Amino acid sequence: MNEGPKLIISYIWSLDSGQYRCDATNKLGKKSVTKSIDVKYAPNTPSVTVTPSGEIEEGSRVTLSCSSDANPAAEYTWFKVNADRSSTKMNQGPLLVFSYIVSSDSGQYCCEAQNTIGKRYVHNTIDVKYGPEHTFLSSSPSGEIKEGSSVTLSCSSDANPAAEYTWFKNNQPLLWGPRQPHTFHSVRPEDRGTYRCHAENKYGHLSSNSMFLNVTYAPKTPSVTVSPSGEIEEGSSVTLSCSSDANPAAEYTWFKEHEDSVKASGQNYSIIITSELGGNYYCQAHNAIGHHNSTFLIIKVTSSSSSHPAMVAVTTIVVLLATILLVVLLWMRRKRASSKACGQGGRPDTVEEPLPVSVYENVSAPINRLAPAAQREPIEEQDEPHYASIHTSRSDNQEVPRCWVGSRAQSDQADAVFYSVVNIKRPNAVP
Repeated sequence: MNEGPKLIISYIWSLDSGQYRCDATNKLGKKSVTKSIDVKYAPNTPSVTVTPSGEIEEGSRVTLSCSSDANPAAEYTWFKVNADRSSTKMNQGPLLVFSYIVSSDSGQYCCEAQNTIGKRYVHNTIDVKYGPEHTFLSSSPSGEIKEGSSVTLSCSSDANPAAEYTWFKNNQPLLWGPRQPHTFHSVRPEDRGTYRCHAENKYGHLSSNSMFLNVTYAPKTPSVTVSPSGEIEEGSSVTLSCSSDANPAAEYTWFKEHEDSVKASGQNYSIIITSELGGNYYCQAHNAIGHHNSTFLIIKVTSSSSSHPAMVAVTTIVVLLATILLVVLLWMRRKRASSKACGQGGRPDTVEEPLPVSVYENVSAPINRLAPAAQREPIEEQDEPHYASIHTSRSDNQEVPRCWVGSRAQSDQADAVFYSVVNIKRPNAVP
């Protein structure tokens, strides 16, 4: 290496450690001497190995080993670097062992190698892979959402690698993006419902909490019904009913057209109808968001005294016609019976007897149509009717034939008197 009595190493380092020999020679001989040099030095940059290699899955056993070239030998200390760049001492020695590594063990670790000469550091990052944890659904803004406003639903989950999300509404899947939050730019009443998200990666899955999106809105156009329907007879009771889709639930107030006063409050309105209460009614549905009026409900009232005039008239006519028909039938039946009795000489159940001898009194002499005109003169002046009295004698059991038209019989007397009227008219010309 060098000739001369001195060996100068201007900058000694670890590789210069070893045994050195010095040979002294002259012409008489040679002597040698050996000297060992032990160069002390601080640890060189440490190295860290991780077992097992590759991805580290939550729940597995993991060992970190730290080594360094140093003289004297280095001592090792492990630290975990916090988010604020501070460090937490973990272990003393070249090995750091996780018997059951968890997601919270992920992070940056530091190995410190130190001896009396100095110290060196090495950093290593542990990335623990795990399925979704703490999956949470939130909305912005939170609470009740007014119709037409904007709201964003966000799903978060602690997972490595990052989870992808599936969205559900009322337990039905939605075709939303797998990662980005979902925004309703103008929320509608039909968006109201219960939402949740489902986070998943290759290491596991987890559903979030359920959140009810409460969309508030003013009442929609109310619908009104009446029971019973149609024309209402005066004095009847009717019930009006009003309903509307609203959130929060609507309250109802009843009005009559052209009247400002409130008729009633509540979903149902029952009234006893009079002629003054007929007309157009409507209800107003209202909540804290707004109000909406229904269309008019027309109530027609008919008077009970004239509720069925046509029926009364028809009934009267029918009764009258039936009475007339009955009288005619009775008359025709009596006439047929009388005609039959005349044709048979009496009633079928009457024993035919010879007619009694009639006695005529006060019978005017008949007009002699062949007499001269001078002789007929007194007769032509006699225009007054003449009456004849016919006296008949019969036994108590004898019946008067009914075919004697224009006669009246008194059956409770022994004798019957028949009156005949004889009209004598003046002839128009002399035959």
